[in-house]
Amino acid sequence: MTFFFSEAPNSYKFQKILCNFLQKKKNWIKIPYKKNTIVHWCYNSSNSIIKSYPYYTIFTRKDLFFLNLRNTNINLPYTYLLTNGSWYPHRPIKKKTIWFFKHPYLDGSRGIMISKNVDKFISHSCKKPQHSFIIQENIPRIWLFNGRKCDIRLWGIIIGDKNRLNLCIFKKGTLRVNPNHYCELSDDLNFQLTNSSFFKKKISLNNLIYPFTDNIELYNLSFNKIIQQLTLFWKKIYPI
Repeated sequence: MTFFFSEAPNSYKFQKILCNFLQKKKNWIKIPYKKNTIVHWCYNSSNSIIKSYPYYTIFTRKDLFFLNLRNTNINLPYTYLLTNGSWYPHRPIKKKTIWFFKHPYLDGSRGIMISKNVDKFISHSCKKPQHSFIIQENIPRIWLFNGRKCDIRLWGIIIGDKNRLNLCIFKKGTLRVNPNHYCELSDDLNFQLTNSSFFKKKISLNNLIYPFTDNIELYNLSFNKIIQQLTLFWKKIYPI
């Protein structure tokens, strides 16, 4: 595996910028939109192999993602699966913390609940026994951005030939920031979520989205460690 670091726009709209770029390039074509896939562009050449990833792969399902990574050296929060009231690999130990309940594939803050007691989640899992819900312990003493909880988004492109695949990571990324001062033991979604979709109806995106660049302290603390974790992940899932 090889990581290439190059400059990219630090806009939250980077995906749209990339699509606009591809439209102008020879041999790149747009794949007709399908609700059950996440790939919409491909290189139209006789040697290209394009996989359209449906919403039941390790890239799109939180439960499958966890199962594939749980026995690796990749850092994960304490994570459990809850399926129709049954726990895997075992029932979480009671402790003074916050627990997250996540739907296996819904995004945009949908299907997330928070509680100080995991027993609250059991009845919800029994209502939808076909799903394996993700239960995660809150990470203690997290890195903050100006006293607020945030998540980091780095943009990457997979390229390659017949012999290998390379993952290209752009140096500039995006911070999605919770608008409130962080309270570690709060069971209020308004203090725990960083999904801009959860807040954007009430708060301007200008107060939720920030560039992730080397001129902020959090970048210098975290960037190299993120790349180390991506390297481990790439070795685990390669080849795609």
